[in-house]
Amino acid sequence: MSTEHEEEGDLVSPSLSEALKKVGVTPEQLAQAGGSVLTSGPAYLVGSLAHGLGNRGSDIDVQVFTEEAERPSPPFLFFIGRTPVDVEHYPAAHVTDVTGALSPVTVPTAVGPMACGAAPASRELRSLTRWCTALPLREGSPALLDDGQRSLVAAHRRRTVLDALLERWMAAELLAAAGHDAPHAWRGCGRALLQLAAGTGDRLAIGGKWLVASVQRSGVADELVSAAVRVRDGSEVAGLLAGLGLPDLDPWSLCRFVPHPRSEEVRIGRERYVLSAHGALHGGTSDVPADAPDAREVDAAAAVEGIGAGLWAFEIDRAAVTAALDGGEER
Repeated sequence: MSTEHEEEGDLVSPSLSEALKKVGVTPEQLAQAGGSVLTSGPAYLVGSLAHGLGNRGSDIDVQVFTEEAERPSPPFLFFIGRTPVDVEHYPAAHVTDVTGALSPVTVPTAVGPMACGAAPASRELRSLTRWCTALPLREGSPALLDDGQRSLVAAHRRRTVLDALLERWMAAELLAAAGHDAPHAWRGCGRALLQLAAGTGDRLAIGGKWLVASVQRSGVADELVSAAVRVRDGSEVAGLLAGLGLPDLDPWSLCRFVPHPRSEEVRIGRERYVLSAHGALHGGTSDVPADAPDAREVDAAAAVEGIGAGLWAFEIDRAAVTAALDGGEER
């Protein structure tokens, strides 16, 4: 059996030695340089190096779980040569607390299970993603997550990517309907499509600066990559989603307009005003058509103006998306 890689389903992590080799550091050097900072509890390498996606310029990210910590601590920074090492200390029960709050309900799809219920906050999802491939610094330390938990995290990350894709798709459609050219919005759709394609099965849908490496490692077809980076309208997005085996998803019917969450109505004397998310005072009310059953019924130009002014926002109806993924069944 090879000692170079550990496989957990489709989640592949390098060995600790192999991961650190990318930045020219050995486990022994890390332990010696970190000293007591790394020994107050089980310590794990996390982040891009643990995912197998790092490079010579990557930081070494370490998380330590200890009874001595009452709350997550700010990172402790030191260097091995020119390589930064960030060490964060967490309460011993932190992993249990975060995973215990994760909604366990999923719906099967062609790209793998997708989570239902409440989405974890971005900070928690980032931590959960890191824990999926965390590598213990010392022999005998248990894995942070078991196979079932890793699969559940992959389902939540996949659903977060789909929701982000629908939001970007809606933004691009809205701008186009208002007569604006929006190549940046369509590019965002293409990147989200690639992230979704790279995160099938139990693979983690990794994006950001590691998207290209993640796509290459997952073996996404060249034809899909070429089509995704050239997406310029909604029919192309719909076609690529259908090619992934997902059901028909229409952002117009899955979106609703709401008052911007950072805007608020205020009264000055007898007059009513709206304080926008940008801190500007507007007369009257924001007049957001929150009850419109289909976003196509809303004037696109007015919507773009309202969103730009910080008075309106739109959000994807997660329950409606779940129902579409589940063949029309509400969960």
